[in-house]
Amino acid sequence: MDVLSDFLPGALIVIAVAPLVLVGVLALAHYLEWSAFDRILDATRRALEVQWVVGGLVNILLGLALMAGGGWLAWRSTSLWSWVMAPLVLVFGLWRITRGVDVLKGFRK
Repeated sequence: MDVLSDFLPGALIVIAVAPLVLVGVLALAHYLEWSAFDRILDATRRALEVQWVVGGLVNILLGLALMAGGGWLAWRSTSLWSWVMAPLVLVFGLWRITRGVDVLKGFRK
C-alpha cells in the first residue's frame, strides 16, 4: 500500500503536467522548424487524450467518495449541522460523478 500511495500522486502529476511540457516542446519545434514537429504533435495529442480520460475517472472516483462520505455523515452523526451538510455533500458527489461521465462521453465522440 505504501508503494501505491507513493506512486499514484506522482503518476497523476506527470499525467497533468506532461501535455503542458509537450506543448512547450511543440512551440519550440515549430519556432526552430524541426522535422520532428509532426511526431511531437502526435505525442501531445495522445498525452491530452490520456489526461482527458484520467480526469474523467478521477471525477467519478471523487464523486463516489463524496457520496460515501455524505452517506456516512448522515447515518452516523447526530448534530444538526451534519444533517444540513450531508445532503449537500451527496448532491456535490452526484454532480462530480455526472461530470466525470460527461467527460468520458465527450472523449468517445
